Amino acid sequence: MNIRIILLLLIGLLGTSFASAQDTLVLVNNDVVVGDFKGMSSAVATIETDYSDSDFKIEWEGIKKLITNKTFVYQFEGSGYLRGTIAMVPEGEGYVWLTVEESNQRIRVRMSEIVFLNDVDGGWTDRLSANIAVGLSLAKANNLRQFNASGHAGYFTSDWSVNGTINSIFSEQDSAQRTSRTDASLTGQIYLKRRWFGALSVNYLSNDEINLVNRINNRAGLGKNWFQTNAWYFSSTVGIANNQEEFSGSDASTLNSWEAYFSLELNLFDTGDLNMYANFTGFPSLSDQGRFRYDAKLDVKYDLPYDFFVKLGTSLNFDNRPSGGADELDYVFQTSFGWEL
Repeated sequence: MNIRIILLLLIGLLGTSFASAQDTLVLVNNDVVVGDFKGMSSAVATIETDYSDSDFKIEWEGIKKLITNKTFVYQFEGSGYLRGTIAMVPEGEGYVWLTVEESNQRIRVRMSEIVFLNDVDGGWTDRLSANIAVGLSLAKANNLRQFNASGHAGYFTSDWSVNGTINSIFSEQDSAQRTSRTDASLTGQIYLKRRWFGALSVNYLSNDEINLVNRINNRAGLGKNWFQTNAWYFSSTVGIANNQEEFSGSDASTLNSWEAYFSLELNLFDTGDLNMYANFTGFPSLSDQGRFRYDAKLDVKYDLPYDFFVKLGTSLNFDNRPSGGADELDYVFQTSFGWEL
């Protein structure tokens, strides 16, 4: 075959491939955005174009039509995680057909009822999320120096997800003992039917304020997403945990105990540029009758231009039987400035 014909065929195939990879968003004001549609989460859609330095973020309610041939992991209100394609319903304004790849079923829903879309045809970076934030406080009085840092990384597939977080604070000042507090977690979820999920996690806490050298808490549980919309979600988890603790101070000791646990989680993410996350986890002890602990967390984040943000957060740790004469309740309040992927 002539070399010129082969080259023309290759160029044609490449051009066809490139064109098929383009997705189209039609906005409510009839503006059209063409590019690589990544998905939608927390009521915000993401699309990458050839002419932008960074991905466009568009509110989901501002989109009236989506044209794409990609396969997604998706959720609509009341559903679990499903895998399939999305297509507009020609005769129904604002409606789409969602196919279920597993059963080849077609489901007709409003676009506003879709709460999650994630492109599974793209590379692994499309399924990755991450952010990092740092804060620094300096004061002449007592030569105070305080540093805090927090970070998150997550990865998502159609069947499971994994998320890691870390949050540390260090404080030093003259005529006072150096204090530090670090909590970290690694959590995996396996998605089951009807919005149920299995949860496995390893959680770490070190806190000078309560004489805790370290606490490693391994958990296994079963949870459910009770409510999930384009503005908020609420979930709960129950399970069992193994608790390994090392204390310092006058009652230095090493403990190994078993606990039940229950967790409540609320996330409000469609309130303009303001987001709020709250979590409460209680631990009634199974091997130390009468002991009860709880961990509580509240984060409020305000989004700034260019993916920057400011965040206010607080964490509480309560133990009705603390070791070494420590207080029953300890808390941390943080302010930070950060950037997210």
